[in-house]
Amino acid sequence: MIFVNDLYHYRVHIESATRPLYAELIKKYGKENVNELWDESKHEQYIHESLRDVAAPIGMVTLLLKEFDHSASTNQAIQWAHACNYRLTFPWEREAFSRSYPEFQRNRLIADLGSLAHERNERITAILTSGASGPILGGGHYDRMWNVSDHFLFASA
Repeated sequence: MIFVNDLYHYRVHIESATRPLYAELIKKYGKENVNELWDESKHEQYIHESLRDVAAPIGMVTLLLKEFDHSASTNQAIQWAHACNYRLTFPWEREAFSRSYPEFQRNRLIADLGSLAHERNERITAILTSGASGPILGGGHYDRMWNVSDHFLFASA
């Protein structure tokens, strides 16, 4: 953990720049704790348009777990990130964070706005949280207002 400009940053090691497959996610979280939205055989999955021209990093990456002091829309969170020189995260960065810092999932909702799936013509974003049976990889509506207690995962640009 690194403290810079009143923000906590977390270092993770990225071994592969490939989207984690549903079978791998089930091994990590358990079948009951992975939303079927992340089953590539059932739902289209893609990354946010702002990541399409970003070279996928390999090696050490610095991530930020951001909490606003007010509720924020998805667009407000993304605008803040871009203005402060952060970018959205790739799915493999989210998974590296979850693996390296599992304690953060236990008591907060963490939105990964860079990982998206389609369900009934709606964009769904990945959400890390936890339940009685352990960590959960769920999904939530992308275009929404987020609560003050919700967190966002961003990467240094």
